[in-house]
Amino acid sequence: MALFDNLLTSFKTAMKADMYSMNAISNEVVLTDSSIKSITAYTTGVNSIANSIASIPFKLRKGNEALDSGLSFIVKEKPNQYQTAYDFKRVMLNDMLYRGTAFAFIKRDINSGEVLALMHIDYSKVTEAKIVDGELYYMVNNVPVSNDDLLVFKNSGTGAFGLDPLSVFAETLGITLSSTRYTKRAFEGDGSNIKGVITSTHKLNENQKKEFRDSIQANYTGSNSKSLLVLDGGFDFKPVSLTPDQLKLIETRNIQVAEVARILNVPIYIVASETPSNYNSIEGQQLDFYKRTLSPIIYMMEAELKHKLLTRTEIKDSLYFKGSIESLLRGDSKSRADFYRELFYLGAISPEEIRALEDMDIDVNGDSYIQANLIPSNLIKDFYDSKIALDYSKAKSENNTNNE
Repeated sequence: MALFDNLLTSFKTAMKADMYSMNAISNEVVLTDSSIKSITAYTTGVNSIANSIASIPFKLRKGNEALDSGLSFIVKEKPNQYQTAYDFKRVMLNDMLYRGTAFAFIKRDINSGEVLALMHIDYSKVTEAKIVDGELYYMVNNVPVSNDDLLVFKNSGTGAFGLDPLSVFAETLGITLSSTRYTKRAFEGDGSNIKGVITSTHKLNENQKKEFRDSIQANYTGSNSKSLLVLDGGFDFKPVSLTPDQLKLIETRNIQVAEVARILNVPIYIVASETPSNYNSIEGQQLDFYKRTLSPIIYMMEAELKHKLLTRTEIKDSLYFKGSIESLLRGDSKSRADFYRELFYLGAISPEEIRALEDMDIDVNGDSYIQANLIPSNLIKDFYDSKIALDYSKAKSENNTNNE
């Protein structure tokens, strides 16, 4: 083991700090795993991405055919004895989006190499990546594990690890936390330095002003802020407060929400429901979200599953994993009906395939009806050949009659 350690060349050390202090912004702001999850826009964006992709079944396919095998069951239904496929994908995607990288150990049969399970690894257990003789290894609990034995989901970046938002975007996220706390203080009446002005017809010296100020603060601020203020004759109190508009709180929060949307690469209406989108239908929004955000992540997962779980021979034999995205792009019922109708009239899809896409039984319960002018596509040539022959025969008969 000592010899092996000596051969290890440092490739890249993961940033695994538990917190990033934002002293340049505010002495009170400390960015941690917990505090980043308190940013509602960020958490909403992560949940939208993770829940959407976790609901997609990833199927083992050969060409256009979905295969039913033990490996297919592991990926599509039950990766391990503790998690369903939905839970497994959601945990992996949460790690990826919050910390940049997600890891899962590929448990294989020692003799046959058959994949037995996919076990999620907490990102904190993976400290760095190293290269040995051209092969990539990750240090998991200080034990080198080959890249080929790990599923590695990375959000972006080009190294062994994805970009960690807690470090890369620490300043932006720290400002977001600061603005949230300042907004809270503003609505509680602490948004400005001056809370009010007390004027008096009496002339007070500095000691009297200080005693009076200390008395007001002790009796009418903090937990006593709702107490009734009683002033002696000759004193008058005028409150000074700034509205949220004057403090520019709304604009500041909108800017920070937009920043979070850019960090997660999601449309802004995903993280801010009150923000109008440029699309007239839910279908348009879903398509935009899919193309901009989900599609690159799905493609990354498909490639990782394909090249880590399949052998080179199986890949050459046209086996691959495919995420079934139909549920994401279904749209409303009218749009789906129009889409299926067009495909049906083009001969590109059958009623049975339509029913399968809609999760309906292939067999119709009861009588069904279709337009009488439709014929099976495999009979079109015979139909038109016979029609042409019949038309030709009628035309020839009519010519003979006219000649007579």
